[in-house]
Amino acid sequence: MPTMDLSRYPQTGFSRGRPGWYVLLWWLVQATVFRWSPHNAYGYRNCWLRLFGAKIGPGVKVRPDAEVYFPWRIAIGAHSWIGNRAVLYSLDTITIGAHCVVSQEAYLNTGSHDITRPHFDLITRPIVIEDGAWV
Repeated sequence: MPTMDLSRYPQTGFSRGRPGWYVLLWWLVQATVFRWSPHNAYGYRNCWLRLFGAKIGPGVKVRPDAEVYFPWRIAIGAHSWIGNRAVLYSLDTITIGAHCVVSQEAYLNTGSHDITRPHFDLITRPIVIEDGAWV
């Protein structure tokens, strides 16, 4: 395996999908009004997610302490649940079908690194969870 040289880590070709100020605004909203919302305020949190570009079906329940990195890369089908402290690390798209459960502390990660490359190149791939799955 080649020796790592992280000083030359490339991010060419990767885009968060929105400008930096927009990403920071989402992170601010998520860290405050989203996270501090009452337990059963699912519609309220869904509105915030939709406002930032997520595709959210009816009856979706996202817990206030779930983390969504880039909501514009998220689609959640009808009546699915995202549990406490679940993380949707959406460097690429995450599609969750209808009637799914992403349990507490689950970590859906669409990014990794190529350990065979000396600069540890970023690799992203989408995640698709089919209807009725429990993660």
